[in-house]
Amino acid sequence: MNQEERKLRERFKTDADETIFAGMEFDERLKARVRSGIHAEGTTSAPPAAQARVRRSERWALGFITAAAAFLVLLTSQQLTDTTPQDPPIIVDRPLNSPDVNTPLAAVDPKTVDEAEEMFGEELRLPDYVPQPYQLQRIGAGGTGEGLSARLDFTYANGDRTFVYSIDKNVQADLFAGLETVQIGSHDGYIDSLKPDYTTLYWIMDGKQYSVLGHLTRKEAIDLASSAAQNK
Repeated sequence: MNQEERKLRERFKTDADETIFAGMEFDERLKARVRSGIHAEGTTSAPPAAQARVRRSERWALGFITAAAAFLVLLTSQQLTDTTPQDPPIIVDRPLNSPDVNTPLAAVDPKTVDEAEEMFGEELRLPDYVPQPYQLQRIGAGGTGEGLSARLDFTYANGDRTFVYSIDKNVQADLFAGLETVQIGSHDGYIDSLKPDYTTLYWIMDGKQYSVLGHLTRKEAIDLASSAAQNK
């Protein structure tokens, strides 16, 4: 093999690596087989000109790579079919233990407290006291009836800690049966401190069910609820 033929063979091997293997996960054994095929083509055949050798080598390599690529695509597709779930789970933005997980969500969530009040159709009683540095992050609306929302969820966040203040027109007293009773203004509240810094609190006010659930201490939850009860 003269110097010109050697350069042509090396150039084709490099081009095959960069062009054919780009973006495909061939292992070293498969690459070696392709390269050995190119080498065999170059050493066993004796074309009248170097250009003919390049053309035959290119056809052989492209044919082999095409077949190998088709096999890998088919194999990958089969693996994805076997491992990809047919019906991925739908995650609903509702707090855990929400009393109305079957209530449909509103088509559009309110962006402001005023919008939420308009969608709810009644004056809202929101807490005056919110532990710092919690800030209102989003408002969710759900349970439409006669064009109005039946439930509002106000999510407050402090880094990765959150709690949800909810107002629901549908009262479900069985949710808090057996819970400890506390006083929320002039109303009975029902509290469950799951952990020292995680509390669930329910109370009935103006014929609606109010609740606080999330990363709050027992005292913080009671103080927040009491501030809402006094805010009228």
